[in-house]
Amino acid sequence: MHTVARQTDGTLWAWGHNEYDQLGDGTGGGAYYAPTQIGTADTWASVTAGNWYAIACQTDGTLWAWGYN
Repeated sequence: MHTVARQTDGTLWAWGHNEYDQLGDGTGGGAYYAPTQIGTADTWASVTAGNWYAIACQTDGTLWAWGYN
């Protein structure tokens, strides 16, 4: 199980299990037990997550997906 969230400042945060790189940090393993910022971008408009993936949209309309997608 994992969680991905967007803060009001536009940054993206994730925590939980990361077997399929569903946290988006590029490591593809382990887990984060506390919210951890993913990347440095502050232009995220929305984010959603499924069991093994996450999908996020930036303010310019670009769509990103990671994990077991």
